[in-house]
Amino acid sequence: MKKVTIFLVILLLFLIQSLDARISKRSKKPLVEIVPKVNFLIKSDLEVDIGGDVIFNPSDRLGIRCNFADIHIAGGTVFFLNYSLLYPTFDALIYIQSQGIQPYIHTGLGFVSGTGSALVLSGGMGFDFYMNKENRFFIEPGILIVNTSSNGSDTDIYLRIALGAKFGIL
Repeated sequence: MKKVTIFLVILLLFLIQSLDARISKRSKKPLVEIVPKVNFLIKSDLEVDIGGDVIFNPSDRLGIRCNFADIHIAGGTVFFLNYSLLYPTFDALIYIQSQGIQPYIHTGLGFVSGTGSALVLSGGMGFDFYMNKENRFFIEPGILIVNTSSNGSDTDIYLRIALGAKFGIL
């Protein structure tokens, strides 16, 4: 039994090493990615958001993300099409080169105006897990700071955890 366990551990280490070697060879990111995702927003209660983003990667180290649709669930359901009070319109993704899991830093700024206005700041860290060269799963913890100015000024801070997949199309 002990020999079988040692053999399985060695086999597992060999498979992990070969997986890391394949991923490090393919560092070129797709130019355009479609990103379906689920966001969990935690403040005093839990809010859930189902939506999608588009990411443009002009280089292997930089990406620009734009939110295009959201279904926000918090005491009711609201649908946003490229307009949301809880998300910045644009995020910058700064990729950190590594083997295996691909970490990145994300930061964003948004402004929404209507009956009132909202200034949104976001930031955090993300981790991509490769399925193949153009597709990967991700988890992205971060914070959202939302300052609204309708009927006085109010600032909300959310802990945000996003889960989803990135699909390269170009």
